[in-house]
Amino acid sequence: HNMLNSNSNCMELWDNRKEIRLRRTLFWDIPEKVIDLQKHKRLIIERVFSRGNIEELRQIMHYYPEDEIRKIVVKIGSLDKKTHNFISRTYRIKPEEFRCFTGK
Repeated sequence: HNMLNSNSNCMELWDNRKEIRLRRTLFWDIPEKVIDLQKHKRLIIERVFSRGNIEELRQIMHYYPEDEIRKIVVKIGSLDKKTHNFISRTYRIKPEEFRCFTGK
């Protein structure tokens, strides 16, 4: 089960395994009390890889299993070149496997 603790700039999401601190601005369009680390993992991973900072990326990469991240990041619709290259090299994913590369 997820718990949420927040201050003015950050949200702290945690479950039995770990705590993750993310900026509220990543989830501006969602009431923070409903964000669940498991139920919303696709949304969390997409937002952090698309708009997150290094610390948020590090936390996500340590929290979620690599195979889950790989399945989700290839479906992200838009990535800047630097992030695309980072994900491609880190997770050994060919550029043409990304939706944002192929447009599919």
